[in-house]
Amino acid sequence: MKKLLLLLVLTPMQALLATPKDDAWKYTSGAQDIWQLIANARTITLLPRLSGDGLWASAAFELVLLNLPTGVHDYTGRPFSLPKQVETVYQTTVNTNDYPIAQNSYVSSHNVVPDLIIIFDTTDKRHLYWPAEFENIPLICIDHHYGNPLPGSAITYMGGASTSGLVRDLILDYFPQFMNNDTVSALGHGIMSEVIESRNKQ
Repeated sequence: MKKLLLLLVLTPMQALLATPKDDAWKYTSGAQDIWQLIANARTITLLPRLSGDGLWASAAFELVLLNLPTGVHDYTGRPFSLPKQVETVYQTTVNTNDYPIAQNSYVSSHNVVPDLIIIFDTTDKRHLYWPAEFENIPLICIDHHYGNPLPGSAITYMGGASTSGLVRDLILDYFPQFMNNDTVSALGHGIMSEVIESRNKQ
């Protein structure tokens, strides 16, 4: 409880730094494989659960994907396919007064059938916009809730105190240069949102 109260009075930057890295992740594959799928994909669709943690984590990851520099390589030395076409699809309308809106976003519809889907903060498709066209597309699920991997997911990350914390670690491990003010602010807000949601459930 003391830890929760401490995080509630911190700024987003302080909340981000105060949350320790959780090495006890459960995953069906490694972080290298996440970046490998991203490297090869030209079109990527982000599907966040409509929670503070999910929305902020997705917003931070969008910033990274849209700003990958020319010449960036994966862990094997092969260059990323660039530029990335990224769109975010929300299941329902998002309250813009409280949460970020992606640069290229849709509500309950999509513009392209992507090469890759990345889901944030859930392993339940009922919490997402999920048309028939999305079946059988390579899928990454980043979610801190312990449970069963999402059926059909190529990679599922689970563990930690928040999905935003998992995204932070994923970025820090491979592209720490993208932890700029905007990314840090988004992830810090996500961590604080999860702390508040957890406290309200007690």
